[in-house]
Amino acid sequence: MILLFEEYQYPKQRLNEALSGYDYMCTELRNGRAKVQYVGYFFSKERDDSVFILPKVFIEEHNQQKLAFGKYLPEDIIFINAFENGAVKKIIDDSDHNVTRWRN
Repeated sequence: MILLFEEYQYPKQRLNEALSGYDYMCTELRNGRAKVQYVGYFFSKERDDSVFILPKVFIEEHNQQKLAFGKYLPEDIIFINAFENGAVKKIIDDSDHNVTRWRN
């Protein structure tokens, strides 16, 4: 799964890698960064993976740094794979992945 955040300024190379074949979704910025101005979900045939673009409200600013869910650098959690360790394992352990589940 690929996880992105609306309006977050990613390193251009990293965002192009994540959205390979869907480059038209990226807005290139002057500082070597790029962003996506959309929210939603689609299946990338090129990457054979799901792409989720969450609203910017999931980005919080702490000490002048923008963090996903108030804890993670968004570029560190772009590629979520159940078999990875590190940030992905921490997201699951912290139950932050529940943000995408429907609750009654």
